[in-house]
Amino acid sequence: MLATGTRAKGQLAGWALSIAGFALWGYGYLTLGHSPIMNWPALVPGWLAETMPNLEAEAGMTLLILGSLPVHWDWWRHSCPNEMR
Repeated sequence: MLATGTRAKGQLAGWALSIAGFALWGYGYLTLGHSPIMNWPALVPGWLAETMPNLEAEAGMTLLILGSLPVHWDWWRHSCPNEMR
């Protein structure tokens, strides 16, 4: 089902954020970059901490997550029980 109007623009913006976030995360994952904001090895398992080696990877993952919100918003609103809304 394709969205129309404002919803379509939001989904397009979400996809653009997700693509930009993936590109930034990939760049951060493959380069040395700046030091990360969070001390990931102290907070999460090692395999997950390795995916966030620097600030660029953290920013990219943030954009990926934020970009998924408008893309999947309608699905979430219609599939969650009323108690979770």
